[in-house]
Amino acid sequence: SGQGNFLNNSNIKITDGNLFIASVGEVGQISINDSVMNASSFDQMNDIELNDTSSINITRNNGTGYIGIVGKDFLLDNSKIIIQSQAIDSGIMDIDIDGSFTLKNTSSIESTNSIFGQGVDISIKSQNLYLDEGGQIYCLTKGVGQSSNINIIVENEINISSYKNENDGYRFSGIYQKVEDGGYMGNTTISSDLIKIIDFGKIDIYSNNSSQPGMFEINVNELEFEKGLINSISRGLDQGINIHVNAFKSILVEGIEHNGKYAGGIDYRSFGNSVGGKIILNAPSLILSNDGIIFNYAGGDAHSAEIAINVDILELRAGGIIKSRLQQNGTNGKITINANKSITIDSLNSINKSQIHLYSDGNSIGGSLFIESPLLLINQGSITAESLNNSKQADIRINSHKTDCYNGGNINLIQKDESIMGKLEINASENIVFDGDNNSQNNLILSGIYILNYGSGNLYEDINITTSTIELVNGGTITVLNITEANNPGRNLTINATDKILINGNNSSSDIFFSNPGKGKMQNLTLITSEIKISNGSIFASNFGDKENGKIDIKADKIDLSNNGQIYIDNRGEGDGMDLQIVASESIVLSGDIDIENPLEQTGISGLSYGKGDSGDISIETNLLKIINNALIATPAYGAGNSGDVTIKATLIEIDNSNLDADTWNDGKAGNILIDTEKLIFTNRGYISADVNGNMDLWKNMSEQLEQIDIYVNSGHPGEGRGIGGNITINANESIILSGSIKSETSGRSISEGGYGGKITINTPNFIIKEFGELSTSTFFNDGNAGNIELNIDSLSLINGGRIYAFSYGKGDAGKIEINAYERISIFGEDSEGINSGIFCTANENGNAGRLYINSPEIDIFNNGKINLSTEKDGTGGLIDIQASKMNIYNEGKIYSEASGKGDAGYISVKT
Repeated sequence: SGQGNFLNNSNIKITDGNLFIASVGEVGQISINDSVMNASSFDQMNDIELNDTSSINITRNNGTGYIGIVGKDFLLDNSKIIIQSQAIDSGIMDIDIDGSFTLKNTSSIESTNSIFGQGVDISIKSQNLYLDEGGQIYCLTKGVGQSSNINIIVENEINISSYKNENDGYRFSGIYQKVEDGGYMGNTTISSDLIKIIDFGKIDIYSNNSSQPGMFEINVNELEFEKGLINSISRGLDQGINIHVNAFKSILVEGIEHNGKYAGGIDYRSFGNSVGGKIILNAPSLILSNDGIIFNYAGGDAHSAEIAINVDILELRAGGIIKSRLQQNGTNGKITINANKSITIDSLNSINKSQIHLYSDGNSIGGSLFIESPLLLINQGSITAESLNNSKQADIRINSHKTDCYNGGNINLIQKDESIMGKLEINASENIVFDGDNNSQNNLILSGIYILNYGSGNLYEDINITTSTIELVNGGTITVLNITEANNPGRNLTINATDKILINGNNSSSDIFFSNPGKGKMQNLTLITSEIKISNGSIFASNFGDKENGKIDIKADKIDLSNNGQIYIDNRGEGDGMDLQIVASESIVLSGDIDIENPLEQTGISGLSYGKGDSGDISIETNLLKIINNALIATPAYGAGNSGDVTIKATLIEIDNSNLDADTWNDGKAGNILIDTEKLIFTNRGYISADVNGNMDLWKNMSEQLEQIDIYVNSGHPGEGRGIGGNITINANESIILSGSIKSETSGRSISEGGYGGKITINTPNFIIKEFGELSTSTFFNDGNAGNIELNIDSLSLINGGRIYAFSYGKGDAGKIEINAYERISIFGEDSEGINSGIFCTANENGNAGRLYINSPEIDIFNNGKINLSTEKDGTGGLIDIQASKMNIYNEGKIYSEASGKGDAGYISVKT
């Protein structure tokens, strides 16, 4: 009729025949015969409806068949078109609807082929296609034949939505391709202006031992998922289907997560021995939000799919996820993301974090993640590779112009059990920024790179970061932790920043942190750049283990540390700490804060020992070294281990109100200090020391400072100073100007040769010690002997209070002073506090005063200049032995020996 054709509660059943249904013109016609009615001569199409459990059931046992449906609008409401085939040649279903084609209320088009049968080829053309309330296009192959090929061309919109709750479970609206028992997967092509898969609608592809993977292709302007899913499962020995999506405007994915299960996006799973196919997504814009997901899984011995995302813009918002998971013996394929403009991973303060996550478990082998985009932004989200049991972790490579992680945005490698960690490579041609808190000063969250090893597996691959500028600010961090007791190697981390490395903590300390709290082995950290600036942050390496460890190697033009900026290595275990080598071709400037009293919080370069193992050595090479405003270079030993040695080579060294020390407070030996320079200048009481500290009152104060940063020294005999002081050797080719101090003190206990001070050796043409300047060796309180001093110089000037002395304030003996001056020694004047210039050997307690040997062509002592031996109690006064070609003593200049206690005064011998 002209009003259309309606089948209500009706059935059409056809065996080995053809069906053509059309509603046309003034008279509707339905023809069922061996030929196909040609309806092309009719100008007007009307509606076709199958309602109320109506069905068309077609069974083909022989030959090919044809189903043709032509109309204006086509509605299936609680009705079915069923095609069953055992024929070798496939049939055809051709649906050509001028308006909308709707399947609703559990309606379906079902194509089933078995044995050797071929699935019917389905072609659908319409303005709109709606699958609603369990409406389905369903193709099933149970034999070895090929499943249906599906070709859907829709001008306007495809809408797949909702589900129907039936007695045996939920029936989801969707397009289904299912192959069992070794059949061939057919091809599916869908084209439309807009495709919406919403409210648990599905496109579902299932294959079990499929002999051919097939292709699933979508060509669309806009593809939208809202709690809808493209789902692919492959099992057995088959090759998984290839999914290819071309969206010419955008792909929007919005999902929902419940008990670890996701609805919204693409879910691709491979089981058994199957080999995953390829997922290719091409679009100007791909946005995943609210738990929208692209999920790639492989279990058993399966090989997961390869994923290629080619977009201009990729955004993971408020829990949007790209995730790969391997279990058992699975193998992971590649994930490649190319974004021509930007990639944004932004959780937007959501509980569920936006992320790209690669997870491997069992004996699986992780594949790789390759990301390339001019701009990578991670806000409260992450890119993570994680491995457990015996698996191999995936490799990550990131290429960008700019990479910016803030508000807890992270790039992570996490290794557990006996798994093997993968490789991380980040290349950013312009800059990398890790900003712990970009918006709020009250809610600091660390951002950066975390390399965490919890297991006993090997860590073969290195971490490489290459950029122009890298910035760690507001708590930003690069952290490498070997949290394992296994004897496996740690990771090598190399950062190559052609312009600069900036570490600026502001409200929360930023750092590059290398450590092994699990007592495993530490490898190497290498930094190569033009400039390093550190303020309220650190480059920090801490050893807790008993293994031989690697080193830190820093190469730059300029290094500037200020405001609690630190390069800091410590050792808290039984093994040796990492060595530190710094080469700065132009300068190193350490500028501290005069209000900071805790030496552990001072700006500077430090190597410390808190445990039984030795701290690493520090080597510095530069043109200009400035240590100013209460900054430091220090290698103290607080634990039973030895402190590291300090070696400095610089053209000019300035130490202003700051210190360079290698002290010991325990059983360990203090480090040796070796300085090679042209000129060394001390001002405002800056000093160099290699002391043995055995004063328990001082130790109590120091231990309280340590405990403020959760460091507790339990090894050896803390505070007793049973170690040996380090040696200080200074070679200055031009001069040394000292308005500070160079000293070797001991207040330690002489237990089996412990508690002794080290030796000071100075070689320079011109040595000037002026107001507040001191060169000294001394012993205090206990019975350790002081170290010795040796000077090899051309000219020595002690002016306006400048002094050289060897003191004994305890049971130990003062050290020996030997001065070889090849031109002149001048001693004169006093400082603003009335302290005379001079050379002094003093015993104030039971220890003996030191011995002084002077050899010079000319010695001038005047204007209250002094050379003095003295004893105040039981100790003897020591010895002065002077050999000079010429000696001038005038205007209150003096050489003398005195005794005010029981001990004898010292001897003076002068030969001219």
